[in-house]
Amino acid sequence: MSRANQVVGVVSTTPKIMRTLMVLTAVLFVVYIALIARTVFAGIQRHALISETRDIAANVATLEVEYLQLSRSLSRDEAAAIGLTESKNILYAKVGDALTLNTN
Repeated sequence: MSRANQVVGVVSTTPKIMRTLMVLTAVLFVVYIALIARTVFAGIQRHALISETRDIAANVATLEVEYLQLSRSLSRDEAAAIGLTESKNILYAKVGDALTLNTN
């Protein structure tokens, strides 16, 4: 192959390579923007969930205080009057130690 034919072959493939590189760059740019957007939205959602968790914890604390106040003021007669009965079959659950030693 002559030198002129080699130059013509290189010149004819250059637009294809450039087009491929441009498309690849565009695709990578879109993927990069999508990843940044996903990260930002995840951070926003995390802050919203933290706020919601604080609100729920405050509501639970309020309900606990209300329960303690009601349970202290409720007598056995009042409990029976509203239909509460003493449980005959009380089961307890115990959580074991987190770390155990296996000597086998």
